[in-house]
This record gives sequence, C-alpha cells and structure tokens, in this order.
Amino acid sequence: MQNSEQSDDAVIYSRSDSPLPNIVDRLEAIAESISDASLVCLALVAHNDDEALGPGATLATLANMPCTAIILVVFAADNSIRQDETQRAAAVLGLPPERVFQFEFHDGGLHDQKNAVRRVVRLFADGR
Repeated sequence: MQNSEQSDDAVIYSRSDSPLPNIVDRLEAIAESISDASLVCLALVAHNDDEALGPGATLATLANMPCTAIILVVFAADNSIRQDETQRAAAVLGLPPERVFQFEFHDGGLHDQKNAVRRVVRLFADGR
C-alpha cells in the first residue's frame, strides 16, 4: 500500500498508512532545501478550512515575501472534495501544492505519535 496519494505534488496521508513518520521525513527534506530561507512559517492547523479562516491573511502576505510557508492539516476530512478545497485555498493564498500537507487522523489521534511530533517541533523550533 502506498503511504500517500499524490496529485500535482500535493500530499494527503491516510491514517491507515501510519502517515506521521512519512510526513516528518518529507518535512525534513523540505527543511534541508529551504535552510537558507530568511523566514520559514509553519501553519499547523487542526482541520480543513482552518488554514484560510485563521492564518489565511498572514499566509497570503508571507507568500508574497522572500520566505517559505508550509501548511500542515492534522485532521483532514476523509473526502477528496474537502481536501481539494484545501489545495485550492492554499493556491489562492499563494502557496504551491508541495507546501501543503494533509493527513486524516481523527481528532485526538496523535497520542500514539509522540516521537514524530517531537521531530516536527524540533524541525521548526531550531531558530531559523
């Protein structure tokens, strides 16, 4: 079984695929490629639409600056319509699809992923 569905570099991880370690590996690869960026912004949101409703204006502003913005949707909807809406919203905000990550955990589904969560926190908390 594949760990993700890919469409135009967009990534959607299914909870049955044990997604968090895979998404962390991909984020680490992105972090390496943007290590020279003057500013990196991670928008970690719980649900689809939260990226637009909460930090949307900030993400749109950052997309027009010399920085790298990344969106992580933790509890993405289990249907492709909502996931496609997230991709379209990110595009409107100015973010390319390879900077949007969605995975389908149920609310409260991260409790068994403590090590991977720590890796993400360390990745984006290193003072870049």
